[in-house]
Amino acid sequence: MAGRTGASPGRPRASGIATEDPREEIIQVATRLFAERGYERTSMTMLAEACGMKQSSLYYWFANKREVLRATAASNRQSVGAAEALGSIEADVPAKLYRVLYEDGVAICEAPFDYNEIERLAAEHPDDLASFWDDYRTLFTFIAGLIRDGVEQGSLVLGGSETPEWAAAAALHANEGMQKAYRYGSGDIAAQYPPVEAAEGASGTDRIRAFARRTASATLHSLLVDRAALADVERAALQLDLAAG
Repeated sequence: MAGRTGASPGRPRASGIATEDPREEIIQVATRLFAERGYERTSMTMLAEACGMKQSSLYYWFANKREVLRATAASNRQSVGAAEALGSIEADVPAKLYRVLYEDGVAICEAPFDYNEIERLAAEHPDDLASFWDDYRTLFTFIAGLIRDGVEQGSLVLGGSETPEWAAAAALHANEGMQKAYRYGSGDIAAQYPPVEAAEGASGTDRIRAFARRTASATLHSLLVDRAALADVERAALQLDLAAG
């Protein structure tokens, strides 16, 4: 029942979210309510009211709250899709590693909610959000594999007793931390948050891309044997055609 397409039921748009997709609006509002009130204490009635719609309209898109919860996990699919595309593209390992980290950074910054809230919900409801952990594992395995290949080929190097798995985990955690800097580095909370510059005066999209590039660059700089090649790696990575994968 979830994910219907077609004309949306007529209703006032009271959530304050600018989107033409009622289903996406419901997901955004639900994630905020789950974070503020907790999943168990958020009812479908509360969700309908917060979205400014009748319950019958809400049930048109989602049969129950569990379906709404599962829909929140879809935010991880963009990164997994990039990994799947890169898997079939012929390119140097560092460029592929940079690109998948860049795509992951963009995806979690573009999401309308703090990615860490989705992780928390997934941890609290592992059965309902099993697809989230499947996607996360797929992304992690792909990145660890790239790092292992790069080390074996001599383009990447690990420090000390670090393993490809530890390096992959650190790369993903860097992205997850970076999106918090993106979210909380402006607005009322900015004065309390450690200042992180990305692209002053840039549009929202450009600012997201700047954060994603900087974080991917930091990870690659720590792994590249030839750190002077970072600019070339970035250029090659961003020129990869994922649609060809």
